Amino acid sequence: MYRAAMDIVFGGEEGSLALEVSPKSRVDRTLLVLGPLAAEVATVVGLDLPRMRDELAAALASPNLTGGTSLESVEHDLSVRVEVSMGKGTVQGSVTTQFKSDGGLTFVLTTDQSYLRETLRQIEAALASSDH
Repeated sequence: MYRAAMDIVFGGEEGSLALEVSPKSRVDRTLLVLGPLAAEVATVVGLDLPRMRDELAAALASPNLTGGTSLESVEHDLSVRVEVSMGKGTVQGSVTTQFKSDGGLTFVLTTDQSYLRETLRQIEAALASSDH
């Protein structure tokens, strides 16, 4: 599907969520960094990228810079929701594992249109590389 691994980063003041879209296995490496803490998950998420691109582009093109998008992995171990209003927003999500006793992880990143425009550019690049 994708020719080379591509990083898609949702940045925020507190850290970042990076999705590595892998070319051969279609399993994405996900890295969440919040200050000194980091979490990594291998999960399949590539199927929602065109919808995410369209929804994020619409939000950033709207007169009030308002809208949102979401992403959920096939295994439901990664869930991300991006909301923006008047150019400011949040990236919220959760990461769970097969071990129910660990409780997983929830996170909120404070973001804005500059971070999200870069995320949109990276999504577009990943999708363009899959067309070739």
